[in-house]
Amino acid sequence: MRWCHVKRDCPATVARFGLRAFCRSVMVARAMGCLFALIALLSPRLAVFLLWAFTNYVDRAFSGGWFLPLVGLIFAPWTTLMYVLVYAPAGPIHVAGWILVGIGVVLDLNSWAHAAANRRSVPGYN
Repeated sequence: MRWCHVKRDCPATVARFGLRAFCRSVMVARAMGCLFALIALLSPRLAVFLLWAFTNYVDRAFSGGWFLPLVGLIFAPWTTLMYVLVYAPAGPIHVAGWILVGIGVVLDLNSWAHAAANRRSVPGYN
């Protein structure tokens, strides 16, 4: 199996479940990462909700609070998603992380601008 590379620091996992089961779990985890990226591109609100429901990334990024993530989920989903994905796995954000959060802000502003333009294009809508 070329796609499975067992690290030297996980012999207990391999011994307990077997090499084939371990390699299968690695492949499923990689496939889920691609599925999550697709969900995030199609709907950042759904991606943030899934992160909030099934991981502790949102709790780590917002120090266990619920109000700011909820406001971000409603009004700025791209910024919230980028902040959670940058902060949670590695800890405090550095320069490259802030650049990604800035891209999230630009995507949110773009969404709001497109929504305003669409409202203006509808006849009779003020």
